Amino acid sequence: MIAWSRLENRPVFGSTDMHGFGNAATVWNVVRVPGWRSLGDDSLEHAILARLRAGGVTANQVLALRRWLPETRLGSAFSVPINLALLLRTASRPHALALLAWIWVAALGALLGGEGAGLPEQGLRQHQLAEVVEEESAEHVRIGRQVRRRAARGRDVRSR
Repeated sequence: MIAWSRLENRPVFGSTDMHGFGNAATVWNVVRVPGWRSLGDDSLEHAILARLRAGGVTANQVLALRRWLPETRLGSAFSVPINLALLLRTASRPHALALLAWIWVAALGALLGGEGAGLPEQGLRQHQLAEVVEEESAEHVRIGRQVRRRAARGRDVRSR
């Protein structure tokens, strides 16, 4: 998709299907609009859409947090501390402190919530989600190769 977007000069957008407990958004789309703070809602909406339409591949910047997706059950046992370390290492100090505060709030809520907290079930769902993501990633790699081959063929044709 990235190769196609560059070839066609179209903006690239990031997305994620990571939702629910323990799966905060890991991808953000950032559009730079000068003077955005002084714009009203409608004006800001029009400015963003105009930037996306005219700006091409540089119109949107995709920001993504690194995540470690374990491939085994043993790896799953270490996924929380490893992902926490990755997150805290890449976050600013205020962001890291806010994340740690929310983790403690969630932990206390789970402890006070008793047996109905559903934490073991969530771990199983995360493992299943990791397997699905791995399968989808392989499919994305395959599609990316096809796009690159087609783009290379297009460059060869244009250069003749």
